[in-house]
Amino acid sequence: MNLASLGFIFHFLPIFLIAYYLSPVRFRKYTLLLGSLVFYAMSGWINIIILVGMTIINYLCLYGISKCTRGRCMLLALGVIIDVATLILFKYFNTGIAIPLGLSFYNFAMLSSLIDSYRGKIKGVKFVDFLTYVTMFPQLISGPITRFTEIGGRLSKPIVVKPRFLEQGITLFALGLSYKVLLADKFMALWNNIYRVGPHGMDVATAWLGAIGFSLEIYFDFFGYSMMAIGIGRILGFRLSDNFDDPYSTKTMTGFWRKWHMTLGRWFRDYVYIPLGGNRKGKARTVFNLFAVWMLTAIWHGTTLNFLVWGLFLFVFIFLEKYVYGSFLEKSKVLGHIYMMVMIPISWIIFKITDINLLFEYTCRMFGIKLEGMAVNGLNKFVSLITEYWWLVLIGLIFASPLPNYLLKKFFHNPVLKLLILVLFWFSIYELITVGSNPFLYFAF
Repeated sequence: MNLASLGFIFHFLPIFLIAYYLSPVRFRKYTLLLGSLVFYAMSGWINIIILVGMTIINYLCLYGISKCTRGRCMLLALGVIIDVATLILFKYFNTGIAIPLGLSFYNFAMLSSLIDSYRGKIKGVKFVDFLTYVTMFPQLISGPITRFTEIGGRLSKPIVVKPRFLEQGITLFALGLSYKVLLADKFMALWNNIYRVGPHGMDVATAWLGAIGFSLEIYFDFFGYSMMAIGIGRILGFRLSDNFDDPYSTKTMTGFWRKWHMTLGRWFRDYVYIPLGGNRKGKARTVFNLFAVWMLTAIWHGTTLNFLVWGLFLFVFIFLEKYVYGSFLEKSKVLGHIYMMVMIPISWIIFKITDINLLFEYTCRMFGIKLEGMAVNGLNKFVSLITEYWWLVLIGLIFASPLPNYLLKKFFHNPVLKLLILVLFWFSIYELITVGSNPFLYFAF
């Protein structure tokens, strides 16, 4: 089910919240569990069978790891192999069954729990708590990737929701919905308008406008979902992890990936990069560890060649920043931002276009390289598009800056801000009624 849908906002969520708040505080986790299972079952029964089945297997491994003095390593290996094999089976092989919704994200949740249990960070977990944690519907499908160590303690106690949690949660949900419906979906229309032309028929300016448009689309789409998920979490009395911290204001790709999808970055840092040795075993080993992390990140996103190119692209430039020019960019007040204005759109175009030939042609057009058969249309298409979408690009650039988050924190309790957010919420609902909404981009991963 799409969080940015009328069915979720006006049917599922109100009914669930009424049941949740009417439940005695000590039974709320059971209401949350039941509601989450219903939410997920609505995407198909095969999905919930796989989800619950994997949760049972992981819990048995986790329980054994926490209780046994011998064979803990074998249980950890068994759980990891089952989780990774399931992910590979459904994501990279044609099983005849659609990829279970949210598989990649709850797979990460299970893997982190197994490893944390082996490290002694998780002990005495009840099955109902673990099942509730894995299936918690706000973060089940696209994150944030929340660890059991972050919310497990909350599940083991009566869940009391304070009034300020409600205020925070409703505000974040409404803003996230606005980002998705009023910005991301509009930028999707801009990207589709440009991409339909094809790289053979576009000029340099149009190619860059498309790249910038998709960069803003994926930001507002994923940031919007994260805000909605975190907002619902607050309404339920939980603090889910932040996932974005103004990534488009950074000066390097290294800084960007510390602030974009932060829960995924921390996951790879804590469960891949550091266990491999991090930066503690010399320069050559550090470079290998960075390469391994980015290749795994690329493979996790998809199997088409463009994702491998994307991972290699990020690895090369993060390597160069680390050992050649990163400190220079960080010290400069201007050059780092100019650098990122070029790097971000290029990286997202590599991420977006799965056809490697079209990707090559599109990037050639971005740099004015004319391949055989390419038309030169001048600026006619660009002028037409910028005339239609200039206001959207301007608003997108403003809202991708640190300014909105600064104003939100500074004036959070201001009645004028609350009224503005209320207007944005109902404007989003109007758009959903008249135009509809597209699925969140990260549902595909």
